[in-house]
Amino acid sequence: MPSTDFSIGTSSPVFVRLQQGGTWTDERSFTRSFTIGRGPECDVVITEPAISRCHAEVRWQDGVWQLVDRGSRNGTYLDGVKVQDVRLPALCRVTLGQDHAVLQLSIGHPAEALQDSSDRTILYPEPESVTRLVERLEQHEQTVDVGPQTRRYQEAVGRIQQRQSRRHYVTVSLIGVALLVVAGTAFVQWKKITAQNEQIATLSKTAEDIFYTMKRVELQVAQLDEIVSKTAHAKELQEIQLKQQEIKNLQNKYDRFIKELGLYANMSEQDRAVFRIARLFGECDATMPKDFLAEVNKYIHKWKTTERLQASMRRALAAGYTDTISNAMFTNNLAPHFFYVALQESGFDHKAIGPKTRVGYAKGMWQFVPDTAKEFGLKPGPLHLEPRFDPADDRFNAKLATDAAAKYIKRLYLTDAQASGLLVIASYNWGEGNVIKMIRQLPKNPQERNFWQLLKKFKIPQETYDYVFYIISAAVIGENPELFGFNFPPPFPNPRSAKAL
Repeated sequence: MPSTDFSIGTSSPVFVRLQQGGTWTDERSFTRSFTIGRGPECDVVITEPAISRCHAEVRWQDGVWQLVDRGSRNGTYLDGVKVQDVRLPALCRVTLGQDHAVLQLSIGHPAEALQDSSDRTILYPEPESVTRLVERLEQHEQTVDVGPQTRRYQEAVGRIQQRQSRRHYVTVSLIGVALLVVAGTAFVQWKKITAQNEQIATLSKTAEDIFYTMKRVELQVAQLDEIVSKTAHAKELQEIQLKQQEIKNLQNKYDRFIKELGLYANMSEQDRAVFRIARLFGECDATMPKDFLAEVNKYIHKWKTTERLQASMRRALAAGYTDTISNAMFTNNLAPHFFYVALQESGFDHKAIGPKTRVGYAKGMWQFVPDTAKEFGLKPGPLHLEPRFDPADDRFNAKLATDAAAKYIKRLYLTDAQASGLLVIASYNWGEGNVIKMIRQLPKNPQERNFWQLLKKFKIPQETYDYVFYIISAAVIGENPELFGFNFPPPFPNPRSAKAL
């Protein structure tokens, strides 16, 4: 039998119900990891031929509950999405195989108790309370002593009140009925709004889960691609193809949820660009923090106060760096928009020389220091200790330096950043310093290791904060420069506008 001892460190037990026909079994609670399957050794036994002997496991790991498929024949599905290893939401439906077994899981509270408590909510006074209020008002009497004239006046008023009493009670009754109608209407409207909000919250959570499942698969594809590039094994190639198809399916499912949420429905073109760039860089647009949009717009305004963006983009376009950089990123399965990292590093000046650091001078368009340059195949020249241009230094070769930068970004993407483009950018700015240490303190999965979580849990250096937001805002402007008041062509075509979502 499962343990119900809550003192083992799991603050939120998991409650499980199994659907059998048209009814649900009694709820069971677990505070430790438990297994689900056909075998009698499982904690939750389901005697269906299509269910594997040990089909799935709900595992307490790293302070959260995880749903793990145990290599089942017919798959494990979380709210309709096939999963391998995913964090459990607070309330969900788990299906084993193709609707062969359905379970309802809730964390912290029994699902039935949650439903009951919501039904008992009262938002308006009971009907008899209005009547009691009127009675208390009418039973109130004056207790002060009055003179003869005042008494005669009160008697006259009393006779008038007697004649009007029926009209008075009718009026009070009508007022009471009107109050009840208003209160009832308000309650119905509140219920509708609450239901809509709950539906939006559910859709948002589902969209977030799908998005980060997609990011985990993308991370797996990138890791497999690294293996294939070294071994060229057919098995890994086939697995990459299967996972790429899985990513497409998840993208389509995610887009459907975004449409149902109406995320982009009443949004300006400028705001759509911000959301699209956030998603392109690997951050979930469905759960974007409210102040992120305003912050990006603030940095867009900063770009408008200087000629730096305009001049840098003209330099890049004239030198053909758009193709050079996008091709290098494409080769490494990265978004071409990492192009804007070179904008912030050097303004696309391949002869740029940065200030002296404790590890030497940063040089070239991508501002490599000597040790990092060597690590990624670049040969520093004989003048690497001097703040001078050196044609023998590979860092000043735009093509070689760009290839090295793409490899460096790819490594950050696969390891510390966990497929978050914005964490990659933050790491690139100060990879040897505090930012990487902060990032490594976050859990090692895309849902918990992303830019939103970094900003939520840490105060990053102002230099890095500015660096990230200047790059994001420049990428947003680059989607449609004319829309933002700039005079240069978009560096990349935009085949998938957020307006279509």
